Amino acid sequence: MFFQAIGIFASLITTFSSGHISTRDRSELSYETNLMLKNLETKYIPLPKGKVEVYVNRDNGIEEVEANELLEQDKKSFPNIELLAMPSNQYNCFSYAFIAPSKYNYFGFTKVHDFLTNPTKYGYFNVEYGDVKAGDKVVYYTKESAPMHAGIVEEILSPLISNSALNLSKLMLVSKWGNSGLYRHRGSDFSYSAKNTPYSLRFFRVDSSHWIHNYSNIILSYNESYHEKFCSCTKSIKEGHMVPAGSFEDNEYATCLICGDEVNKGIYVR
Repeated sequence: MFFQAIGIFASLITTFSSGHISTRDRSELSYETNLMLKNLETKYIPLPKGKVEVYVNRDNGIEEVEANELLEQDKKSFPNIELLAMPSNQYNCFSYAFIAPSKYNYFGFTKVHDFLTNPTKYGYFNVEYGDVKAGDKVVYYTKESAPMHAGIVEEILSPLISNSALNLSKLMLVSKWGNSGLYRHRGSDFSYSAKNTPYSLRFFRVDSSHWIHNYSNIILSYNESYHEKFCSCTKSIKEGHMVPAGSFEDNEYATCLICGDEVNKGIYVR
């Protein structure tokens, strides 16, 4: 039993090392193993209804050399993809699609089973393939009905005729590719292994009936001038940083009172 336990531990460490440093395995399981082994803080984030648990991952462990390798391999495999944000292991595809569609996202959303099985419990509903529109969320499923990837529909290039994954080429999506970049791409342009092949699709939309947006759900720094405030339905607004009056008289930087980031521009608040 002792040697068996050592073997399991060594296996986990190997998974962590490969997932954190140089993996090309984009399964959500390896991503979650990576987050668990980093012993990260977890918190509950509100959705339109209810809350889901996420990992808070403020440290991007992807070094520049590895990031370039990932991008080079992605572009070589899929020449038509468009890079929107650099590789990061701070957030994953489900977090980008359902929590905060931002390259500054630092939440790992891996406990998706209950959410996807009972979407109405969380303020979403299933959309039939014939009714899909831009802004809807799409989830790829394996033949065993395991969710393997998620993205946001940007454009329907031609009518969908079923929920089969064969329709992926008819969709233009934005999605986060595992530890790699955030891309705009055809749904069929995506790396997967023989054991983790997309078989079917499901589409989701926020139930917006009687909906009033509340943009205090998540606040992420956007750039030197603005932060971005997200509603639980994933819509967002940009707002100028706010700092205590007189902040820049003796210092180049100040802490934004809203997002907590160090900024060199901001509106004085007295």
